[in-house]
Amino acid sequence: MELTILLPTLNEAGNVSSLIAEAKDVVSPIVPQFEILVIDGGSRDGTVEEARRAGARVRTVEGLSYGRSLREGFSQAEGRLILTLDADLSHPIRIFPLMWEAMRGSGAQMVIASRYVAGGRVERPFFRDLLSRTLNKISSSLLDIPLNDLSSGFRLYEKKALDSVTTRAVNFDIQEELITQFANRGYKIMEVPGAYGPRHEGMSKANVLLFAFSYLKTLSRMWWQRRTKI
Repeated sequence: MELTILLPTLNEAGNVSSLIAEAKDVVSPIVPQFEILVIDGGSRDGTVEEARRAGARVRTVEGLSYGRSLREGFSQAEGRLILTLDADLSHPIRIFPLMWEAMRGSGAQMVIASRYVAGGRVERPFFRDLLSRTLNKISSSLLDIPLNDLSSGFRLYEKKALDSVTTRAVNFDIQEELITQFANRGYKIMEVPGAYGPRHEGMSKANVLLFAFSYLKTLSRMWWQRRTKI
């Protein structure tokens, strides 16, 4: 199989079926053979049932955090490439063709839909945007990785490359950990213009202060890994 679309979910019943339908419309003309894999952390609102009705393969593991959900999805994915994005419709799946062409044309092992390159777009509260931009600039400088958006979760990966790295981050800080691991192995990482908008239905599960703390904690560990190339 060529592609797995990986969606970590927790109480996304109001969004997941719409996203799956849109993903099929966007992806099927480009990639004939793909699967949609939902890793659910124990939803109580019918997310699992909605996802299955929409045609996704669903695996439920109670209490999974975001980082653990990604790791579970990476291990379960059958595609040669893996696309990750948020299940709340904040990442526009219509950008996928640009990511697909960038990977095919460059030989990259990771393509990031970046909010902070020319042509990128962000729609969210000022404080959250400022915090994200600041953390990304600090991370890029300290880790000596010349990327603009190390925390975007809208990515296309080569599964073979993913299988060669080891992560332990629990929360959203897995994004910078994956980039560090790829950079340490000399893998090529590309950015294309991406976008991030407000969720369509439901409540966000992201705790901004917890995210910042986890991010900075992981950053110190990644800084050491970059120095030692572990």
